[in-house]
Amino acid sequence: MATARRIWVVVLCCLAFLCGCESKKQSKNEMSQPASGRYLPTGSDPRVALDTQTGRLCRTVEAADYRADLPQCGKEDAEQVVQVDVDPRSWADAEITVTCSAKEHLLAAYSMDGKGKQVTRNCTIKNLTNKTVPLAAFDKVRALFRLPDGRVIRGYAYLGSQHHEIPAHGTIDSAGLFAGKNDCPIAQSDFDCADAKVMQSRELLITDTVSGVRYHILIE
Repeated sequence: MATARRIWVVVLCCLAFLCGCESKKQSKNEMSQPASGRYLPTGSDPRVALDTQTGRLCRTVEAADYRADLPQCGKEDAEQVVQVDVDPRSWADAEITVTCSAKEHLLAAYSMDGKGKQVTRNCTIKNLTNKTVPLAAFDKVRALFRLPDGRVIRGYAYLGSQHHEIPAHGTIDSAGLFAGKNDCPIAQSDFDCADAKVMQSRELLITDTVSGVRYHILIE
């Protein structure tokens, strides 16, 4: 009887150990799954997704040897982009209006290692004021994105041009909209890349943190 009792104790301990391992494995797998709805496919590579909270790309697989330059979805160490409570209708009062092409005149710039690229949109900048306005520096701006669902979040974007000033009631006919910090995969189409960079937004507001001048951007 004592021997049989010992055998049952050993069996029960083994079962408890196996159940514990399975539970941990299941928990680990659940933790590795990114939050539903937050990550959107980029349209080309299923192993790369767009994080709609940060506006950055991430990889959906654990293997760090694939796109090691990207964080794994759900485990990003990057600063989170937060939702803000603003009324986009007030953006119509901005001093500068900007119109950017949605699909045409996209310009791709490739990384030195040949693994990624950045895509910029061609834009026209119009100064609505009666004074010359210096073009906001890329590191002196705040950007807001109006997402397709109506939410407004903070992100990363700036306007660039060979011209450093916008004449009073004048225009800059050739400028670029730069958005997002991470590169897109080489295989991704230029349109999908540019669209991912702005999180499918069609309206942005960039504010010059030095002068307070606001740029109302429409992508159309």
